[in-house]
Amino acid sequence: IAVGSLLAYDVYRKYVKPDCTGAELLKMTRYGVIFYGCVSGCFGTCLYAAGLSDNRFGLGWVYNFMGTMIGSAVWPVAACILMPRMTALGAIIGAWGGMILAIVAWIATAATRCSNGMDPDDECAGAASFDCDTGTLDIGTLGNLKAQLAGSLTALGASFILSELVTAFQLSRGTAKLFDRE
Repeated sequence: IAVGSLLAYDVYRKYVKPDCTGAELLKMTRYGVIFYGCVSGCFGTCLYAAGLSDNRFGLGWVYNFMGTMIGSAVWPVAACILMPRMTALGAIIGAWGGMILAIVAWIATAATRCSNGMDPDDECAGAASFDCDTGTLDIGTLGNLKAQLAGSLTALGASFILSELVTAFQLSRGTAKLFDRE
């Protein structure tokens, strides 16, 4: 329902038909719910076709991966809302740069994990840890919690550092264009 309301109020009423009636907004909200349901169903079907039924790739994998992909937007968005000095370029570079660095950290860490699902740093694993083949990138190694954590923390930290550095640089040079708030 939230997505349908966002589509109706923030897209339809603002850009398509500003003078729409309440009945039209309600109808567009319902269409938005149907549209989002179809998109979500297609996305779920794609995940299932990609191997969601595999033990190593489930919704936990997807949930942890979200930190790597969208975690870099947390600080720039929060700073744009809460801080009047955040520049548009700082927010953009922080979000995109943080995401790129997060993907690099995620893949680099995953390459150091065992392909058999074991952790090479786990001393309690016993003999199974000695049969550790690192350097492989697959669903198991990319879904390793330490690899996902490295990506998520890099996303948060790198976006903070990049957005603040770009903003500070622009403010010190006098070229800052503060983020425009409507």
